[in-house]
Amino acid sequence: MASRAEMVSSNPHSLLQGRKGHNIDRIVDRASDDVGAPDLTTAPLALFTNATKFVVHNLHVDASQHHQHEFTPMLKGDTGSHVDSEAGWKLLLNAAAPNALHNSADRFDLPKCDEDTRVDAIQEIMDWMEDRESPQRILCMTGAAGSGKSALQQTISERCSEKGILGSTFFFSSTDPTRNTASTLIPTMAYQLGSGNIELRRGMGTAVAKDPLIFSKSLKAQMETIIVTPFECLSRNSELFGLPYAILIDGLDECTDEQRQAEVLSTINECLIENDNMPF
Repeated sequence: MASRAEMVSSNPHSLLQGRKGHNIDRIVDRASDDVGAPDLTTAPLALFTNATKFVVHNLHVDASQHHQHEFTPMLKGDTGSHVDSEAGWKLLLNAAAPNALHNSADRFDLPKCDEDTRVDAIQEIMDWMEDRESPQRILCMTGAAGSGKSALQQTISERCSEKGILGSTFFFSSTDPTRNTASTLIPTMAYQLGSGNIELRRGMGTAVAKDPLIFSKSLKAQMETIIVTPFECLSRNSELFGLPYAILIDGLDECTDEQRQAEVLSTINECLIENDNMPF
């Protein structure tokens, strides 16, 4: 299985080529099983009047209210992880850059190819995107400023979205402080990848909850923690074929820190392209 990542910059970059991933035939998305439990939250204290020689297992008693006692059963395996996951997911959303999305309201005047233009180029890229057996897993488009690279990326993003294969997009812009930096790239990618799969979302949220300072760390640390690890955990219980896999990044040269531009390329290559467990 070949992955797909596409990057655009006005500066030439070497084409990175990774190894093939696994051939996977199907995907099973499993949600956590619901466990039923008796409702004891409003049971009065008289519930145990004159009772003798009984044993209550896994029962939490909350007597914080002076007028009644509340009983909440603690179910086996319930560690409150869902709470941590949601809190972590909110932190992730706060670190993301909505303006960088291909369908962001901020980018209301979207540059894209006019009908009947760039037809051959668009078809060639889409054929490559949909060929999951191709060993080439990343494409770097280069060209002079104003040559239409962003318009081509926007059109490809929309085509991939229509086909259900769009994993994430990020459109850099030197004039927008939320997307002229690489610091918002990984959480924005994670938001898009996790939004369509509840298990990925939980895994990503839990990862952030365990390390709330993750977004102050290197791009590689962020990628491994909130994208690679949740995908690898999901692959143990489900097959990844069928998940959206196309990742498009536009205008990398508009990231204001050139060293961070290089860090973006190396992080994607090491964590996604060279990792056969990833579906990209």
